[in-house]
Amino acid sequence: MECNGNTIGDASSSATARANADTVNLFTVLWNNTTNAELSIQTSTGVPSTRGISAAADFAAHKRLPLPDFRGQFVRGYDNGKGTDTGRTMLSTQTDLVKAHTHTGTTDSQGSHSHTLSLAGYHGANGVTNRRGYSDADTSQTGSGANTTSTNGAHTHTLSIDANTGAENRPVNISVLYAIRY
Repeated sequence: MECNGNTIGDASSSATARANADTVNLFTVLWNNTTNAELSIQTSTGVPSTRGISAAADFAAHKRLPLPDFRGQFVRGYDNGKGTDTGRTMLSTQTDLVKAHTHTGTTDSQGSHSHTLSLAGYHGANGVTNRRGYSDADTSQTGSGANTTSTNGAHTHTLSIDANTGAENRPVNISVLYAIRY
């Protein structure tokens, strides 16, 4: 059975994955090893319900139980006492997380320097002042010359470090179809 969140139950449960008596063992295993918060039991009409006294009682009451939904999820092994991922219950989910880290970068000082500025194309025709405020009559500025900015003291520039970003964080992965054999 595909682990896609569809439900299982008896023939009268209206389960969406399989409604048949042969699902009783899987129903019982899932019911006994999860909480209602993890796999919420439903009535035969699909309304969330409270769990009865046992898996057998809920199965006989024609309730249905969702299969785990692993679609689009990375599976992380259950800690089960190892101490790496403590405080988790079976089938619990975690939100995404990026470990705290920093990006550093520096620029070297270029010392005192100036920049060359080309004025070509910034003069008006026939004595008309252009957008830079020079006219053809202004002989100190020529349409084909180059000027130099004033010298500025030693300085550095800000640095932007581009991130390799997308819509999500993810490890190297391969797509598989998770299923439960019953």
